[in-house]
Amino acid sequence: MRKLIRIIKAVIIDDEPKAIQGLTWELSNFKEELEIIDTFTEPEKALSYIKNAKIDCLFLDIEMPTMDGFQFLDKLDEKDFTVIITTAYNDYAITALKKRSYRLSFKTNRHRRFKRNYC
Repeated sequence: MRKLIRIIKAVIIDDEPKAIQGLTWELSNFKEELEIIDTFTEPEKALSYIKNAKIDCLFLDIEMPTMDGFQFLDKLDEKDFTVIITTAYNDYAITALKKRSYRLSFKTNRHRRFKRNYC
């Protein structure tokens, strides 16, 4: 008998298109378990989308020019999805842990950590 797998619906928000490309490529290794349903380089556009969409997981950059990732999260009324903070700056790890217990993934060596922690 075949086991049914629930596919995780994910969104990526990062102001750098190359970072989105890189993460999308890395996550393609998990295409049986995870589907990237949309990506955004502008947090403002992502806000309206996420408020109306049903997602399971949000990959969120912190350092963005118009609105940082923590400000973005504060603008959401409900967060019934997992937030994975993706950043190249390890200083944000302490802030993430103090503010909320979000998962943290640095932009280097993500593949190994993602497989171990999230799948």
